[in-house]
Amino acid sequence: MFDIDISSFLTQKGTHYRKTREDVGSGVFEETFEEIDSEIPCRRSPVGYNDIEIAKAAAVEVTDALYLQYGSGLRRGDEFEVGGVRFTIEVSRHPSTAGSYEKWLMKAKQESK
Repeated sequence: MFDIDISSFLTQKGTHYRKTREDVGSGVFEETFEEIDSEIPCRRSPVGYNDIEIAKAAAVEVTDALYLQYGSGLRRGDEFEVGGVRFTIEVSRHPSTAGSYEKWLMKAKQESK
């Protein structure tokens, strides 16, 4: 087994957010996204045909792929901002070599006005 170093491939920086819930009283909860980490080395790229097929099987829509170093702590439902665009994490793609990197499929969020 060999390790794959993708650090030179991760030419962008991103910010990881996770949903939190706060009880505001009377059984009402307020949900917000809290910043988990920033300046995370990453790479955003367009999704390919195989990515789209995997997303269809998971019954989600995706617009972009995200590559990170292995062990990022990202999970489905988290948000990630890269290049000034915020995305919702939808599906994890497993790399061909376990423990080498992570590939996530995500959907661009539309900002509400």
